[in-house]
Amino acid sequence: MRPDSLNCAAKVKLQNDMILLPTDKCCMLYLTVLASFIDVTWCSVVLSPTVKDVVRYVNESYIVTCIEDRMKPVRWMKGERAAIGDKGHPHTTMLTLGAALVFERILADDRGQYSCRTDEDSASFKLIVISPISFTETPSVQTAEEHQATIVKCAVRGDPKPKILWKFEGKDVTPPKYSLVNGGLRIANVTLNDKGTYTCRAYQVSQVTSMFEEKSIKLNVQHKPMHEKPVHVRAYQAYGYIGGEVNLTCEAVAEPAANFTWFRQHKKTIPGRIIQIPHLSTLQLYVQNDSTFGDYLCKATNKLGTLDQIISLQKGVKPPKPQHIKVVDVSTDTLSIELLGPDLNQTQLVKDMLPVGYRLQYRPTGSSTKWNDAAFRDFDDIGEDEKYVITGLNHNTDYEIRAATINLAGISDYTPITVRRTLSLQADSISSIAMKTASFHHQLATVVILYTMEHL
Repeated sequence: MRPDSLNCAAKVKLQNDMILLPTDKCCMLYLTVLASFIDVTWCSVVLSPTVKDVVRYVNESYIVTCIEDRMKPVRWMKGERAAIGDKGHPHTTMLTLGAALVFERILADDRGQYSCRTDEDSASFKLIVISPISFTETPSVQTAEEHQATIVKCAVRGDPKPKILWKFEGKDVTPPKYSLVNGGLRIANVTLNDKGTYTCRAYQVSQVTSMFEEKSIKLNVQHKPMHEKPVHVRAYQAYGYIGGEVNLTCEAVAEPAANFTWFRQHKKTIPGRIIQIPHLSTLQLYVQNDSTFGDYLCKATNKLGTLDQIISLQKGVKPPKPQHIKVVDVSTDTLSIELLGPDLNQTQLVKDMLPVGYRLQYRPTGSSTKWNDAAFRDFDDIGEDEKYVITGLNHNTDYEIRAATINLAGISDYTPITVRRTLSLQADSISSIAMKTASFHHQLATVVILYTMEHL
């Protein structure tokens, strides 16, 4: 008998009645029951592979061979359409015993029933075409305007049609704030809390396949300029002193970023230098005389609105400089410094003008760098036992160091320069070994003393 895997049916003719009996046991079995004998005849058309339901993805290839062992001509057909030729898509290739049906790149429209036929027999298979999930017209970064409704776009293709689920920052989205619409997720009355990462998840499930894909989408919310810091920490007042420099800072968070404009007595032109970075603008002024003091208006503007901020520049007092600077420790790349602060007994300062920190400025000895461009570090901790550490220095290098006092009005004059060399790498290693050796001898001496005392 033929293999069990062959697709078949049996026709039984008993006297003058014809009965069709489906079965999976053979290709096509004709049983003719006559009065005195049984005649068994095998069908001649066989497919290889013998799979009835063939599942393939778009753009895959597939070849199925039709074998006819009686040398009869065969033809391939899709449904009841005209025979498939030897050119085009798909196409046939004639063989010695039959013909092959060739799909070089499967298309979605190729799905359907295909049969290989002779004038007497036929064998068929069903081609099931899966179009995998794909995201189209789905930008990874999208924008929305505050207080407006928006649609987070997520266009998904696939066959079977995918089911879409949404997440926001890993959590499910629920109505009435969110609603699913064709091509995306609708958000009602957008607020700044809606800014973040949305996940568009596509599920494709059928009897023959299951697939899951997702795409992350960052949503930015456009809004008018607003204060970044709470009310109690906003700098509406600044101090300066005649002959000194002062920085007036205006901050505003906005999307898109705001443009900053400074005004003085309703005039846009201000003698000073303006430094602007995203969300912040600094007006640097040289306090020439008393006329520099007063109110300054900063306007932060984008397409959605404007934020006004008035900063009042008040007359302050220049802080006294530190009395003394001393390098107390050194390594290959650091200098530890002690400062003796200004003598406040000889200077009468109101509470707002007391020192709030120190600035240490440094440069390699012999450097062409001017002091105005030299590196510095500001420290806001003030105390008698405080050490101020400068890091990231070059080894075996002489550095010039000076210090100044900082208060709300600005920076004092600098102390006289002190010079100190960082250690070389070898010296630092020797110093480290020496310290470890000294520590070992100290511990050893302690053990000897304790042992001696126990045995006296």
